[in-house]
Amino acid sequence: MTAWHTPSDNPPDAPSAEPLEEPAALLAEWRRVTAEGLNASRAQCLAHALAWHQQALQIAHHLFHHVSSGIADDDRLAAFIVAHINLADCYAALGECNDAVDCLCCAHHQLLSLIASDSTPEPMRMAAYRHLRESQAAMNEFCAEHGDHPLMEQALLRQRAMQGAHLASTTLH
Repeated sequence: MTAWHTPSDNPPDAPSAEPLEEPAALLAEWRRVTAEGLNASRAQCLAHALAWHQQALQIAHHLFHHVSSGIADDDRLAAFIVAHINLADCYAALGECNDAVDCLCCAHHQLLSLIASDSTPEPMRMAAYRHLRESQAAMNEFCAEHGDHPLMEQALLRQRAMQGAHLASTTLH
């Protein structure tokens, strides 16, 4: 997948012909696209905000899945989680709560998977632990505003079960 540079005065539905390949350029593009999405959200231009946030998530996926990118694990994971949270906020503002739940749960489950996997490098696992608080807070905030959702309850139960298993394994030595 390739991220595309889009002029800031247009919504991101018409990419230019120049792909951004350098990891630092991708991270800068993610920041720019994210800022455009947040600006559109604040201006109540939700269709444009949705397009910007979807593009930011595509870039974040690219950063996240390219381990040898030269970008710190914490930055790659932060982009991934923030992009999901921003997109979920936009979906919620559009009244598409099921899509918002899917975004939040996807991010949360990805973090839990990183933490649980023996193949996750330690720096990425530590970053996942740090960002788990953010995804949990976003899920709790969503539930406070829109009511409980079974998928979120399952995600939070999975987290509690993992934490309980971790606690048991560290105290039974």
